[in-house]
Amino acid sequence: MRWGPIAAALLVSTACGCGAVGAGKWLPVETRDGTVSIEATESARQTADRAASEPQWLTSLDTAFAEARRSGTPILACFNGDPTDPWGDAFCYKMQGEIFNTKEFKAWAAENVVLFERQYPLMKPQDEATKKTNAELAREYNIEEFPTIVFISPEGEQLGVMGYQRGGAQPWIENARKILDTNK
Repeated sequence: MRWGPIAAALLVSTACGCGAVGAGKWLPVETRDGTVSIEATESARQTADRAASEPQWLTSLDTAFAEARRSGTPILACFNGDPTDPWGDAFCYKMQGEIFNTKEFKAWAAENVVLFERQYPLMKPQDEATKKTNAELAREYNIEEFPTIVFISPEGEQLGVMGYQRGGAQPWIENARKILDTNK
């Protein structure tokens, strides 16, 4: 049995504790010519399929507008504190956990909006260009607290504003639908 270069590299990375072969995500498989290749397990394939079907949060507003124009759907622009910032706003954490990370929200978002996120970290250093862009966006969309959600048409018109709402994903989605339905 001969190990191909990728399989050997993955085997070495697993032996040093930094690979995924030992974690049950990849399996060595001997091919017809006697070399060994690495193939994803079913759970790894399911994880990849799930990630590919979930809506992605864009970090460039220009990219979000291009996607919104292409798809004809509005942008859900989330302006929040950095969720990894130890001094971040508690409502940003709650919104992530109770709303954005739910199956209901992800399914709704995939069908109805282009997701855009801009973080305003309190403790992490930012370069001057990021600071300038953050200040411009905060002025343009009147961001005074976090989290603030602004719905924007593909043409750039502000459709409505929301924030964190208690009760989980369903009530939040209902209110988002009202904003979007009012502006159809």
